[in-house]
Amino acid sequence: MKGKRKGQGALEYLMTYGWALLIIVVVGAALFALGVFSPQTREGCTGFAYFQYSDLRLTSANDFNLVVINGNQDVTINSIQWDTSSDTTVTPTTSQSTGTQITIAGTVAPTLSRTSGASYSDAVIINYTTTAGTKSDRATCSGKVI
Repeated sequence: MKGKRKGQGALEYLMTYGWALLIIVVVGAALFALGVFSPQTREGCTGFAYFQYSDLRLTSANDFNLVVINGNQDVTINSIQWDTSSDTTVTPTTSQSTGTQITIAGTVAPTLSRTSGASYSDAVIINYTTTAGTKSDRATCSGKVI
């Protein structure tokens, strides 16, 4: 009779922990299904020293629109280098005065094409000219392709 009591105690012990583990698995699966463990793609550009980021759109057709706010000098955008690709094309902007919003439209190199909904995180270098000469400003831009 003593042996049966020990077996019953061990079974009750295992059942208690079994139910607790089952509840943990169910809660974990529910949180996973709700996307709690999926990292969100943060959209935007960080790292510009001269320009202030405003907006960015990158399409699956390799077209982009980058909107920045000019710093403290008149500036002309000469070119953009997108993720180490020298094939990025952009129409140079005319001179923009201090604090104005500048929209830079262009096409990313075909080798960097992405599908709609895919995430990206790329280095973007804006080459520009001020009265002090030619300079560049670098940032990391990330988001989802539209």
